[in-house]
Amino acid sequence: MDTEALEETKAAQKVVFHQLAENLYRLETSGAYYAFLKRGDKQFRLT
Repeated sequence: MDTEALEETKAAQKVVFHQLAENLYRLETSGAYYAFLKRGDKQFRLT
């Protein structure tokens, strides 16, 4: 019995954000809005 390995190739999706305001961005692929906030040395992404 011959078996062949199934080759799955997934193209890496590039994450592209469009800046709308100082801390407000929109994700190109889904259209979701995100706010990037920084508190201390940590960055937070809120939807």
